[in-house]
Amino acid sequence: MILTPNQKVTFTKIEERLKRSLIEKPVIIIPQHDLQQMEYEEAAISTIFKGIEKAYGVEIVFDEENLKKCELTMTMKNETLFEN
Repeated sequence: MILTPNQKVTFTKIEERLKRSLIEKPVIIIPQHDLQQMEYEEAAISTIFKGIEKAYGVEIVFDEENLKKCELTMTMKNETLFEN
């Protein structure tokens, strides 16, 4: 099993298997100097999700067709993934 940043593995003795999952507080994994401030004004949600995926090294699965008209204004600075 290969883990990526912000992932953990848990061994369940009863099932005798390893389970991969996100850590409790995922953090930004790219260096601060490479991270443009994540500030969006009326941006497409798909654009915001791509920025979050890159910054935290996670995959966000969503229905792009259903959310294509969804826009959001937000700013993220050094928060863990679940702080917003």
